[in-house]
Amino acid sequence: NNNPISKVHEVKEYVTDVNIWLVTFGFHLHNAIPGFPIPKFDLTQPSLEMKKSQLWDDLPS
Repeated sequence: NNNPISKVHEVKEYVTDVNIWLVTFGFHLHNAIPGFPIPKFDLTQPSLEMKKSQLWDDLPS
């Protein structure tokens, strides 16, 4: 089989990974793709990457 994402569960994991990266940069798939399910987990908390970058921004120069 030459298709790297041929199984349904692998596609779901791939979409989840892409969604996490997009959310990190402020994009939400459910706002961009009609019919895309709204995630059940809370996306209002900033990601770890965002928290760490804000710590750097708050340091005195």
